[in-house]
Amino acid sequence: MKHSDWVQVLILDRIIVGYVDVLIGDRVYVWKVCEVRGKERKYLKKHLLSSYYKNQCTVMELELETADMKEIIDLALATHDKEWFQELTDRLIM
Repeated sequence: MKHSDWVQVLILDRIIVGYVDVLIGDRVYVWKVCEVRGKERKYLKKHLLSSYYKNQCTVMELELETADMKEIIDLALATHDKEWFQELTDRLIM
C-alpha cells in the first residue's frame, strides 16, 4: 500500500472507498470519496480525511477508462498533489 492507492475499508455494514494520503506506522490516512451500504452508493461532496488501521484497508485493483483518468487528474489538481498528478498523467500518456 502506498500514497495515492485507491482502497476500500469495510466498517460494519458499509464500505468506504477512497485514496491513501499518507501512511504513518500502522495507520493509513484516507481521503473518503464514497460510502456504499448494500446497493446504495453515496458520493461525498467534500472528501474527508479519515484514519484507519492498515489491516482494515484493501488496495483496489483498478483499470480506468481515459475519461475516468481525466477526472482523477482533475482531482489531483484540485488537491494540489503534484506527485499524484505526475503519476496519473504519465499513466495516461502510456
